[in-house]
Amino acid sequence: MTCGDQAATHVPGLNEDAIDDVMDAFGDAARNPASAPLGIVVRGPAGSGKTHLLGQIRERVQAAAGYFFVVELLDAASFWQSVRNGILESLGRTGAERETQLKDLLWELSSIAHVSRAERRAIIGDEDLDVDTLDRFVNALAKARPDPVRQCHQTLRALALLGASDLAAHDVGEAYLHSSDEHGSDDRDQWRCARRRRRHRNAFATSPG
Repeated sequence: MTCGDQAATHVPGLNEDAIDDVMDAFGDAARNPASAPLGIVVRGPAGSGKTHLLGQIRERVQAAAGYFFVVELLDAASFWQSVRNGILESLGRTGAERETQLKDLLWELSSIAHVSRAERRAIIGDEDLDVDTLDRFVNALAKARPDPVRQCHQTLRALALLGASDLAAHDVGEAYLHSSDEHGSDDRDQWRCARRRRRHRNAFATSPG
């Protein structure tokens, strides 16, 4: 399922009721992060505009400082793996301000951490990332947001490595996020990214607030 840029072909009024319902639920979640709005089922035959609808929702969610994820649930037995793969793939899709949603997320997180602009560019992958810069970013964000960072600082490191311009660093981050043992302890230790214990559930940062 893809959601490309639909703005050029959007017909005003098409599926507006469905879009409004989804955005109302998004607004509820934005106002109260502890809430759990019910999902909205959108049904229709082929050609009825479901993919177009998703494209419009993506644009509106991103315009409201949100992140848009597409998760394909093909097998109930691999639910959490499907969620993880959907999140990681969607982070690589076009962001509201930058080339990818991952860059948008890392820039916002590094802004909350109050690291320098040069370090922010390294964190989002526009400049070379080194261990000291990554350490300063994680520790600074831990001071600004202690509880979530303490719980998922390894995932935070891996997300920054996933967006790194250096392919070896990228591979370490990707392996961690996929719970893969492909890269040995030396590679992970270099970035202070411990070997991930296999679990069915994986924690990802989807809202920097």
